[in-house]
Amino acid sequence: MTLKFKRIHPDAVLPAYAHPSDAGMDLRSVDELVIPPGKRALVHTGLVMLLPPAYEAQVRPRSGLALK
Repeated sequence: MTLKFKRIHPDAVLPAYAHPSDAGMDLRSVDELVIPPGKRALVHTGLVMLLPPAYEAQVRPRSGLALK
């Protein structure tokens, strides 16, 4: 499957796999922010993604950073 992304911010970086065996792609923010423990924040990627019908996308914290 090919996913289509459109940059809507000049600093946006397209998602990419860090390693060939990775299950998900790395997604970057165009915002520079620190989210305190236990808090939530809206984080802009500067991207729009076109998903085919009956598909979904999920954003999850990086496992290594989520515990720190």
